[in-house]
Amino acid sequence: MWLDLSTNAYDDALNWGKQSYVNFLTIRAQLMLSLAEANVSYVLFETDAIWFRDPIGYWRNATLIDDADIVVPIKGYPDQSLTLSFNPMIVLPTDTTRLFMRHFTQTLLADASLFDQDVMDPLCKRMYMGVRCRTFPWEDISDGLWFKLSESERKTFRPYVVNNNYYVGVDNKITRQALNGLWFLDLKGNCDGQRVRNTLAKHQR
Repeated sequence: MWLDLSTNAYDDALNWGKQSYVNFLTIRAQLMLSLAEANVSYVLFETDAIWFRDPIGYWRNATLIDDADIVVPIKGYPDQSLTLSFNPMIVLPTDTTRLFMRHFTQTLLADASLFDQDVMDPLCKRMYMGVRCRTFPWEDISDGLWFKLSESERKTFRPYVVNNNYYVGVDNKITRQALNGLWFLDLKGNCDGQRVRNTLAKHQR
């Protein structure tokens, strides 16, 4: 699917909280709706995350999705009343999902100040139009709280994915990953494959 934005407003880096960032979330919501309307099952994910294990088999687990319309992570840090996160999200194109996505997208289009999570969270919690939003265990899909844990605490579980969130700015995220031994590009932009393999082995023990 090719998305023609007919604008160069998104060529540069998007800064969290700026209007261009919020606008792009609404464009993403429209794409999510289009996929659901086309009867496509999909996993939405963002790139500021570390994948320690291949999660594809886990996402296909029937016990996880057998009665779900949407599956989302939970926040390690509750954000006021918001407890659900966005990345990664499994979306199954049921009739209920399509009704949910239409209202979700229309709400964002009607108010340019709204963040997508601000709309999704309460809709899921009140089961809008009967939507069934299931959640990943935090130990399987973790968020920025993971970076605050001690090494001994990290060894008590093995997440598939850790989101590098609760940090603003690409450079800050890179620094955080580097300080935790999870950045593998050198100054020339080359990937240190051996370090990647060593780190994966460490986190799979």
